Amino acid sequence: MTIQFDEIAPQYTPDALIETDLTGQLSGIPIDRKKTLLVGHMLDANRVAGPTLTEQVYQIYGVNHAIELFGEGSDLAVMTEYFLKNAPRSPLYAVDYTDASGTAAAGVVTLATQATGAGTLNVWVGGDHYRVGIASGDSADTVGDLLEAEINAASNKPYTASNSSGTVTITCRTKGTHGNTIRYHSTITAGIAMTSADTAAAFTGGATPGTPTTALANAQGDRYHLVALNTSQDATTLGLLSTDRELQSSVSVQKWGIGIIGDSDTAANVQTLASGDDSYRTQIAWLPNSDQPCFVLAAAFAGYRASKAANLPLD
Repeated sequence: MTIQFDEIAPQYTPDALIETDLTGQLSGIPIDRKKTLLVGHMLDANRVAGPTLTEQVYQIYGVNHAIELFGEGSDLAVMTEYFLKNAPRSPLYAVDYTDASGTAAAGVVTLATQATGAGTLNVWVGGDHYRVGIASGDSADTVGDLLEAEINAASNKPYTASNSSGTVTITCRTKGTHGNTIRYHSTITAGIAMTSADTAAAFTGGATPGTPTTALANAQGDRYHLVALNTSQDATTLGLLSTDRELQSSVSVQKWGIGIIGDSDTAANVQTLASGDDSYRTQIAWLPNSDQPCFVLAAAFAGYRASKAANLPLD
């Protein structure tokens, strides 16, 4: 077997020569070694009656495993799905923090007037498209029931729907300000008399997301190269993430890592949030006017950093 060299020239005099090839080196961590921690909420049913302990770290082995632990449509189950789409080989962990005192965000689609012809109701929620067929003579309540069933039949979505006489309320499954970043809008076939009204904006009313202080503290026993937080709407909560990442990346601890949040707000508001936090250990995945909620953006970008951008250094 002949070994090819780039720098050592062929020679006949015995000698010990060394050549180093750096072309295949990594400046970061291999894809299957970079560990990510998702921080968010589970469903109340799983917290109260399920086997999952609040504010304890669990290793996640797939979307179905996350659903079993945290509940279908919970922040952590949805974040798991979007993370694994981008980084299926990367080790993944998740920790819940309570949202018990919070309020869930919601949006309303209001249907009115009996249909005088056949048509279609289209509703987009959080980037998902729902299509409902309308028959001539259908009432607003009938179409509202169809929309409710269509939305609730979708798997692992962070919201549920409830119809009352054609007023369809779509509510975030977990409580807190992060639900206010779920955008929605609707259209309906013109000329059939039935109308569809909505705010053509985002859910509202989400408040009091809870505090991940204990959850982050419980995760400090191990190193996580990336930590994705479910909310970007609360500067105080974001500050807790940055403080945690700076502490873990300090000279004394040496568990370098990056905190990630997602945001779809205006440039001015995102700049204000970033300047208020002012931490080189936290990144904002900004996608202006995105229908996707902030926790989906954070998880998807963490997946990108964990795989597509695997060579980026963290120290």
